[in-house]
Amino acid sequence: MTRVNGSITELPPRMRAHLAAASPAATQAWPACFAILDSGGQSLAQQQDLPIFSTMLDAVARTALLRDPGDTWRDGQLYLSNDPYLGGVGLATIAMVAPVFVQGRLLAFAGGALRLSDIGAMRKDIFTFGREIMHEGVRLSGLRVDLERGQLPEMLQHYLAANVRDPRLILPALNRLAATLVETTLDTDPAALERRSREMHDAAASALAKLTLAPTGRAQEGTDAGLELQFEKTDCQIRVTGNAVPMDPDGRNAPLSAIRAGVVSALAEAAGECPSVLNASVVLDIPARSRFNIAYPAAAAGAGWGAFLSYQATAQALDRTPALDPTQFTGAPPPSPPHPTAETLRGASPRCTTAAANPSRSWPKT
Repeated sequence: MTRVNGSITELPPRMRAHLAAASPAATQAWPACFAILDSGGQSLAQQQDLPIFSTMLDAVARTALLRDPGDTWRDGQLYLSNDPYLGGVGLATIAMVAPVFVQGRLLAFAGGALRLSDIGAMRKDIFTFGREIMHEGVRLSGLRVDLERGQLPEMLQHYLAANVRDPRLILPALNRLAATLVETTLDTDPAALERRSREMHDAAASALAKLTLAPTGRAQEGTDAGLELQFEKTDCQIRVTGNAVPMDPDGRNAPLSAIRAGVVSALAEAAGECPSVLNASVVLDIPARSRFNIAYPAAAAGAGWGAFLSYQATAQALDRTPALDPTQFTGAPPPSPPHPTAETLRGASPRCTTAAANPSRSWPKT
C-alpha cells in the first residue's frame, strides 16, 4: 500500500481518502474519524464524521501510552480498542493508533476509527437494549499488535470472523484502516510538530477567552432526570462537574468520552474552533456510578444520548440555541452492510473468509 505522506494538517483528510480508495463500501456505510496526535496523545489535526468522535482518539491514545510508554513502541505496531472504559464510546466503534517516527524518534501517532454496523451484539437494538457490556458484542480491551503482511494478526481476524455476522466486509475494512495508520509518514521535522503543538495551545487559549459560561447548564429528555453540569473556567481550562444521576432503568448509560465530546462540541461551536483545539482544555469530574460515568459491567448503550444531553447542557450554559439535533450529532444507526463483492472481499485472509462463509462459524441474523 502506498504510504500516506503530508503535512500535519493535511494528513487526516488524506488518510480518510486513502481508506476510501482502498475500501469504498466501508467508508460509504460507516462514520469514521482520523487524527494526527502528538507523542503525549493530544490531537494536532483531526477530521471526524460525527461530533461524538471529537475527543475519542485523544482518550484512546493516552490510554495506550499509560499501558505502553512511548519508548516501548516500534514501527509496524498498532494499538486498537473499542472499550468504553478505555476511552471509547461503545463496542461498535473500533479505534486504532499507530506510532509515527520522525528521524528515528517517536514524535506522533496516527489515529483512526470506524463505527461498524455490527460487532456481534446479541440484538439489533443493542443501543437501547444493552444492560451489560457483553450484550454489545466483541470487546477488544486495548490490544497492541504487530501487523502481519500489512494486516491484523490472523488469530485476531479469526476471533472477529467467528463473532460478527458479516466479517466479509468488516475484516477488509479493519485491515485497510490498520494498514493506512501503520504506513502513515510525516514529511516534516520535529520542529514542525512542536510549532503545531504551540499553535493548538494558543488557539485553545484564544477560544477560552471568547467564551462566557454560566455556572450551571441543564438538559432534560421527557420525564428523565436529566443532566446538570457545573462549569468553572480559568485562563487555561474549563472544569466540568456533573450531578450523580443514578443508573438508568432502561439501560442507557454513557461513558465519560461521550460526555466530553458533547461538552467540547458545544464549546468549539461557540468559539468558532475545531473541537480538537479544546480537547485538552476540558477536565471532567463526574461522580462514579452515575449513568454518565458508567461502572463495570454496564454497557455504553446510551453513548449518543448522553453526549447529546451534555451538548445541550453546555449550550444552555453558553446561552446558545443548540445547532445540532440528535441525528446530526450522533448519526443515524449504522446501515446494514451491502452484500460483499469481489472488491470488499479483497484484503481479508482466505482462511477468515472461508470461516465467515460457514454459517456455523458466525452468529445468525436476528
